[in-house]
Amino acid sequence: MAATRTRDAALTAIGFAAVLLYILACASFSPDDSKVLFPSNDPKTGGTVLAVYDRGAHTTRALLAFPPPSGDNNDGYMIRPAWTPDGSHVVALWGDNDDEFRITVLPISGKGPMRMLVVKDVKGDMPSAMLVPPPIVGSQLFSGEDGQIRRVDLQSGVTLVKEFEGDFLLMGQRDRVYYGRELPVSGAKGTRAEIGLVDADTLALTPLFETTETGGDPPYFAVSRDGALVALAGEKDDVPQILVFEGNQRRNTIPIGSKTDEIDVGFFQWSRDASTLYGAFRTKVADSEYQVGVLEIPAAGGAGRQIPLFRVTGKEDSDVSTLQVDVSHDGKTLAAASTYLQQSSASKGQRRMRPEDVALYFIDLSRPDRRITKVTIPPLPAPVVADARQ
Repeated sequence: MAATRTRDAALTAIGFAAVLLYILACASFSPDDSKVLFPSNDPKTGGTVLAVYDRGAHTTRALLAFPPPSGDNNDGYMIRPAWTPDGSHVVALWGDNDDEFRITVLPISGKGPMRMLVVKDVKGDMPSAMLVPPPIVGSQLFSGEDGQIRRVDLQSGVTLVKEFEGDFLLMGQRDRVYYGRELPVSGAKGTRAEIGLVDADTLALTPLFETTETGGDPPYFAVSRDGALVALAGEKDDVPQILVFEGNQRRNTIPIGSKTDEIDVGFFQWSRDASTLYGAFRTKVADSEYQVGVLEIPAAGGAGRQIPLFRVTGKEDSDVSTLQVDVSHDGKTLAAASTYLQQSSASKGQRRMRPEDVALYFIDLSRPDRRITKVTIPPLPAPVVADARQ
């Protein structure tokens, strides 16, 4: 898939802490769907803010504020937000150095202590807890790395790590932890993708199925809410496709676009009833302009439906990985935040989108017209222009 190819190239070129800009503009619904976590901006300093939007009160509140970009950290702090399963605490993850990341756990009520944890000795370019929403079972957070799986207790900080072959991506669904990894094919050239379950207590692996028709290390996949269906990102003849498995049998293959109608698609999620997959898309509309939005992909096959959100200027291969979507637990609403697409990763003074398009977007999936609601995010402060007379 295009997003997978882009991510692999980016991670090969630069380290973990530097690549965070590419993947973290994500929104996260609370377990009861009443609130949404999303990355915002401090309009005065340019620092990242972790904010929460109350859907009932229509209000936004800042939870954590980070220092502005400076020195070696010229991208600033890029946050992966998540919720504990009971919705009582917010979990914020961000990278610090190339071999560690940090976790802050804070009560959404504002009552009780805030816990700050440091996860060290991270293996590989990107722990999966930063790349995709991390599985959290009880008080345990799980993350996949290169050659190992990690479990962190969010209350005590106690960590368990077990080593295995392969680079792991972990995904959560209810109280289950799924893994994907790429392995060599025994006695032959090429690789195979293996999908399975991680035992939350022992970290033991139980393979479910494997395929040689996907790309990416580790392979990107999504599990339906009942666990019956697994969708994997793949590619054939340079055209992205999604492979849908039921049990250990491939049920369907869904091509995305064509060689003459190119469309890049990012990480995807299942609808509540497993009839549809949702993911960010990007298509070219002019020499230096791209349409970005959400693509609805029927699981049974057929043409996808594009829901345009905004346009960006300048090609950033990371766009569809950066704009990650979340589907509410009741299946009626999709959320996405454009926070990290507003400026170029190569030139911090280059604005890529209109200030009014920097927003938290809600798409009403229950309406045929897919009504879009925007919650404005404060744009970054204008870049300082040096005085040519000096």
